[in-house]
Amino acid sequence: MPNIPHEDILDSLVAAVLRLDGEDRVGYLNPAAASLLETSPKHARGKTLRELLPVDETLVAYVARARNGGEPLALAELELVCGIPPGKRRRASCDILPLDAGGMQIEFQLLERRQLTSDSGLAQNHQAQRLLFQALAHEVKNPLSGLRGAAQLLAADIADPAQREYLDIMLRETDRLRDLVDDLLGPARAPRFVALNIHEVLEHVRALLASTERINWQRDYDPSLPELRGDPDQLTQVFLNLAGNAIEAMNGKGILQLRTRIERQIVAAGSRHRTGIRIDIEDNGPGVPGHLRESLFLPLVTGRAEGTGLGLAIAEDIVRRHAGVIDWKSEPGRTVFSVLLPVNNENGQGHE
Repeated sequence: MPNIPHEDILDSLVAAVLRLDGEDRVGYLNPAAASLLETSPKHARGKTLRELLPVDETLVAYVARARNGGEPLALAELELVCGIPPGKRRRASCDILPLDAGGMQIEFQLLERRQLTSDSGLAQNHQAQRLLFQALAHEVKNPLSGLRGAAQLLAADIADPAQREYLDIMLRETDRLRDLVDDLLGPARAPRFVALNIHEVLEHVRALLASTERINWQRDYDPSLPELRGDPDQLTQVFLNLAGNAIEAMNGKGILQLRTRIERQIVAAGSRHRTGIRIDIEDNGPGVPGHLRESLFLPLVTGRAEGTGLGLAIAEDIVRRHAGVIDWKSEPGRTVFSVLLPVNNENGQGHE
């Protein structure tokens, strides 16, 4: 048999490690495994693998195969249904190693999360379209400035109130188009990274939105979350956009939940991070319309006649600059937008 690491060593690993005895009962799991499976060591010990993952027969079958054959097994991809009650699905690679006395060791590594869409080619196409919108916005902005300047010069020489009214309309519409172009271009500056508590950002967003709508705000915060490095103003904009969209989807009346959790082994912006924070914005509205699902994060895509379709595109751009990712899932009665931000953003620079 190979040398098996002592449990003190396993406790420090970022990989999720689970050990079973000869009767498939959990004898040990490290903190990363407890987090992945949404359980606690005290609750999990003594349970069978089938009790721990009650709707997942695939892993049980592979463990039996590895035990009977006496040889390790490596699974490139496995979908785990985690939580009590089961519900959260996570994709992971899995290594199964036979131990002495019929015991088994299982090691999980989370696979990269779906970023905006499960199809990477479609995600790249979305990014190319965003760049096109931004290039177009640059071209529009200069003539707009010229038009506004000319209208101001004319206004200085015209005394007729009727004619001045037309010029005022020109100025207002020029300003409106300028603001739209600025939104298309995204944040005007790079993030200014400081250490921050994400709950302070969320509470500020709640305070900004809570007084104007008939919303039942629910908070499910993990008080043990570490600080992360980010730009408070820009992250406030992200959650204002996401929460504002949720409120509009519910027509200003419903349940809006803010939830935070720690995440292990996240992959975002092409880099793996040992620890991250997940912020969920969940509403009980009608869900994302089917015809918008593939283009949801593109600029100018909206399901509301009065909307600009820029909120999600701006939020995604800011999160990307923070080396993070936005994920989402939606069905009638439950829509969740999740922002994952790395805690160990060592350079504090994000991604431009």
